[in-house]
Amino acid sequence: MTNKNRLNYPTFVKDSYNYIEQNQEQIIKDYLLKSYERFNIDQKTGIFSWGDNEKNIVEAEFEAVGSFSLVDNSWLWAWKNDTLFEKITREIQKVKTFGEEHSIEKLFIPYWGATEQDGYEMAAISAYILKAIGFYRIPFDNGVQFYILFKNIKWSEHI
Repeated sequence: MTNKNRLNYPTFVKDSYNYIEQNQEQIIKDYLLKSYERFNIDQKTGIFSWGDNEKNIVEAEFEAVGSFSLVDNSWLWAWKNDTLFEKITREIQKVKTFGEEHSIEKLFIPYWGATEQDGYEMAAISAYILKAIGFYRIPFDNGVQFYILFKNIKWSEHI
């Protein structure tokens, strides 16, 4: 690794959190994201939606980041998860490449021992690298927390 590829990891993480927090607050406010009764995630279309009853109100194109398991305290990158469709894991490959270029093992090792905070950190870093506008953590009943990024967001055309 050359000196030009070195980065100060703690500063990089702080910048990543600052980036995503600023964007996250804005989309929550602009699209009233905390006010809807339900959400839906569709791997085939790559669309995450919020709504009430059976009506979608807000839609976002998403990219899978990875998952944190509360069962074995581990992180699994989306690019290594065979259950995910390629449509939602294309962009996250850029985070892996960034990690390889800057020798940040957490970004290119597919599966590793982690804490819940690591999940948020990987989502923030991924959002910063990919210039995502927001992220979401989806908790599942089996103890897995699935992290996604929003590439864009809009009011549904089917309102």
